Amino acid sequence: MMEEKGVPTHVSTEQDIGAIIDALGEHVKTKKLWQFYVLDVEAEKAALMNAFSSNTVIPWTGEDVSGRTGIQLAEIVRSSALIQGMGTFASRYVAHVDGRVSAGLISAAFGNLEHDIDALAQAWARVVDVLNVPLYEEWEDDTRAALNNIKGGLKYVHLEDHGPKVGKVSKEYVMHSPTQIN
Repeated sequence: MMEEKGVPTHVSTEQDIGAIIDALGEHVKTKKLWQFYVLDVEAEKAALMNAFSSNTVIPWTGEDVSGRTGIQLAEIVRSSALIQGMGTFASRYVAHVDGRVSAGLISAAFGNLEHDIDALAQAWARVVDVLNVPLYEEWEDDTRAALNNIKGGLKYVHLEDHGPKVGKVSKEYVMHSPTQIN
């Protein structure tokens, strides 16, 4: 697979490692692993709208939120620990806010839109977008750390004088490398 994509399978230079890490980084992006970190904006809107349509809105009892910006509302959501499943990485879009709670919060914040559920859902989507910014950053940081660790491993195994200097990088090599390195 690496050869088909023009990625070196024999590591003899730092540039070879760079090419491998670049290709791996691109491959990781195709897996959309950020979905394990962030809230699903469309699902959040749907949950909020469902709470309104089923008349199950939980009235907001926290601090006064009327007239607050999306950024301020996002901070209130974070500080009130309303995001469930965050940091568990148990499944894609596991992080979420109970739609009944988000409906109550957004109603309290935008009482002037009380009868316009679509506008309230859009307002909540903007808050969710703000909530997602640091979660995307966390995914990027974690991905960067993982790639840096792999890069360090490749450098040790293939280039460093005190490393084992093993052969070709392949799926079989990666799957069995712990038994190959003594």
